[in-house]
Amino acid sequence: MKKFFRRLFGSRYEVVFRMYHVIPGMPVKPTEKRFSFEKGEKEEAEDFFSKVVTSTNEHRVAPSEVVLFKAGKAFRTETFGPVEEIKKDFVA
Repeated sequence: MKKFFRRLFGSRYEVVFRMYHVIPGMPVKPTEKRFSFEKGEKEEAEDFFSKVVTSTNEHRVAPSEVVLFKAGKAFRTETFGPVEEIKKDFVA
């Protein structure tokens, strides 16, 4: 019964992975991959988020960021490399 109510009234989750390609003299354009989860799938979304963070850290993909959204709002964020500086100064 609890799962039914979570699925009926729970929030949707989404994991977004953004990677920024920096080439001197060219505008920076982020590459974005979105992974959506249905209502009430909080455990699956958080598990997938942690797997993406672990994999990104293991493969040293920088600059990049991983964001977990809950109902369209950023819930958790992990950044690798100088993402804030790139967003502020160079993103086209």
